[in-house]
Amino acid sequence: VVYGCQHFLPLLRRQDEGHIVNLSSLFGLLGLPQQSGYCATKAAVRALSDARRLSTIARSDAPEAIRIEALVRTTDERALSGIARHAKHETIAAAALDRLTDAAELVEVAQNSEHKDVALSALERILTPTADLALVKSIETRAQQKSVSRRARQWIQEIEAAEAARRAADEE
Repeated sequence: VVYGCQHFLPLLRRQDEGHIVNLSSLFGLLGLPQQSGYCATKAAVRALSDARRLSTIARSDAPEAIRIEALVRTTDERALSGIARHAKHETIAAAALDRLTDAAELVEVAQNSEHKDVALSALERILTPTADLALVKSIETRAQQKSVSRRARQWIQEIEAAEAARRAADEE
């Protein structure tokens, strides 16, 4: 990765455009027991790519012309929710949940893992007062855990109050 960036970046600068895509792994986002070396190298790929991208933007007249990105192979929502659902350590579950954006997957983890509180916190992150009311109502309907259902009802009230406030502001 280092040598590839060093070799190709000058070529891309001469032609004023191009992409460098470095491939990382989900283990660059999560620290796993007995995998510290592998996790560290994958995290280093992400950090190097970010640093190179930022320095290229800072040095360039056209920062969008040359892009350097690190792609993480496992961004699949089901894979992340599976990791969170079966994680023995809360920190691993939290790291996977932090990357989930699918509310249905987060509800699944909240209902079917020992890390319910962490999953509910992740749901809080994506369900704001501007969230889709139908989505939150479907979460409330499907919720098997009382805590998930109760929190969904609170979100519904918050969303409905925000919508009412928007309508009142529009009428003024």
